[in-house]
Amino acid sequence: MINLRKKPFAVLCYRRRSIRELQLDLQGFANSEDCQAWSLTAHEWREQIKLALRARMENQPI
Repeated sequence: MINLRKKPFAVLCYRRRSIRELQLDLQGFANSEDCQAWSLTAHEWREQIKLALRARMENQPI
């Protein structure tokens, strides 16, 4: 089971973005506005997108 509780950006992405949207996010660069708003590095942004996508694909409740 994936734990998103300490990853608020991943929780937001899980709740608001579709699997396809999350997959598309991973094809490009980190969103600089998201990074700034959530105080994330590009690496952290990508990791949280991956967590949200994996949870979505496994259809896990958070």
